[in-house]
Amino acid sequence: MSRATTTAASLKADVSPEEWQTRVELAAAFRLCALKGWDELLFAHISAEVPGEPDNILMHPASMLFEEITASKLLKLDRECQHVIPSDQPAHSFAFPAHRAILDGMPDAKCVVHLPSKAGTAIAMQ
Repeated sequence: MSRATTTAASLKADVSPEEWQTRVELAAAFRLCALKGWDELLFAHISAEVPGEPDNILMHPASMLFEEITASKLLKLDRECQHVIPSDQPAHSFAFPAHRAILDGMPDAKCVVHLPSKAGTAIAMQ
């Protein structure tokens, strides 16, 4: 990529059709979780493996709410949680290792969802 930072408007042209479809579906999952109120805590995350690129995953930026996520706003991260597609947005470096480990440990898994609720967290703490 010759540009320093890829803009949201141009991202579709810069990724494979399979990656774009995964981005669209993952963004829809974020939006649905927001509609259901499943994004109430900071530690809620969803990630997906990039089709054909098992070393790369898609995650939302740490600075964005679930309701703000679009296909183009998702971060593409390598095994070291570094941006594959340049972005000024921070990655969830604290959540990344768990998502990466699950995807590595379960080869059939292509997506990881972690949605702790206030009630679930309260019960787990007892």
